[in-house]
Amino acid sequence: MHSGDILEPKIQSLEGFGQIYTFDTIDSTQIFTRQYAAELPSPCAVTARQQTRGHGRKNRAWRSPLGCLCFSQLATVTPQVKDVLFCLSPMICVSIVKYLRTLPNSCDISVKWPNDIYVNRQKLCGLLADAISCGNEVMVVVGVGINVSNRDDPPGSACLESVLGTKINMAELLATLVKLIDDLLRAPMSVEDLVAQNSDLMCESFFTLPNDETMYRVVKLTRDGGVVTQVGQVGRDKLHDAEWHFDDDT
Repeated sequence: MHSGDILEPKIQSLEGFGQIYTFDTIDSTQIFTRQYAAELPSPCAVTARQQTRGHGRKNRAWRSPLGCLCFSQLATVTPQVKDVLFCLSPMICVSIVKYLRTLPNSCDISVKWPNDIYVNRQKLCGLLADAISCGNEVMVVVGVGINVSNRDDPPGSACLESVLGTKINMAELLATLVKLIDDLLRAPMSVEDLVAQNSDLMCESFFTLPNDETMYRVVKLTRDGGVVTQVGQVGRDKLHDAEWHFDDDT
């Protein structure tokens, strides 16, 4: 296995999970994991100190400088996961936000629907979930990029160390997030439970539309993946767009 000019990654085992492949520099952990999904063990994770071609949804560029924790996690899609593929990204985002909010000084961390995490209108973390075919199996590749120590790089972004006011151990954070995502993929919650158990957090999540500066607040998630929104203090609209659904490439 190789990606770009990097021939061999360092391989470590994470107790209770599986193998983690670590590159110094890579084009994209998501591209690599998708490309070699049939050869990689499931589950596993691929991480790198730097990415040269990191990307988010719809191939939007994601800058990945030193200090940004970037990894992609591979897992086999179970029947339980298949039922919630369309809203897997927000499920994982909500779970990551709930974990981050257990840390000191993290109260301003919130979800930007459907797959980003923000602090005071500044992006802290982005997430990407891809479904791919591997022979007779369907796999999911969850990509995460979280700014840890890269202060204001890219400009206007937030980083976790500045938010929390403390030094972050990158390896420990990686292990925590990998296990969190692995637990969710092994036993995903239903859409109903996502809403019922996280109603306060859901009502704090928001999103914006292209060429529209209006901030839409999510007040309800529908069973088919649509969202009911509130603009300001009055008025609700049900919005439903393929962009907010899990991008199934199978």
